[in-house]
Amino acid sequence: MFTASALATREDEADPDRDRRDAGVRGRFGGVLLVVRALIDFGRHMLATVRQGSNEGGDRAAVAGIKLRFKTLDIAEIVARIARALALAAALETRLDKLAARETEDHESDEPSDPKPRVRGAKAANDGLP
Repeated sequence: MFTASALATREDEADPDRDRRDAGVRGRFGGVLLVVRALIDFGRHMLATVRQGSNEGGDRAAVAGIKLRFKTLDIAEIVARIARALALAAALETRLDKLAARETEDHESDEPSDPKPRVRGAKAANDGLP
């Protein structure tokens, strides 16, 4: 489970492999995976903005906009909602990573995949007539 302190440590750690992983993302899950990663980055940025804005000298206008969008003045509730959303997005990212890896492995296998045979319906007696 993500907590605000755990998010702060993850937020401060740079992921040097992320750009390399994003560059190689393809297939059915590639676009969705990129969107999920962008949302995670946005959530981390929003969380940092809320934290900085609640401190002295922070961007109070940005925090006021965030409070307006969340329809609450309680910073703790906003942080909890963002943390929950980041936890869900991280779980989705993990699942999409696994699906994308499995899809890549399937395409790299040397065995040709046998397509399922199509079952055609019975032809009527007049199907071949002009």
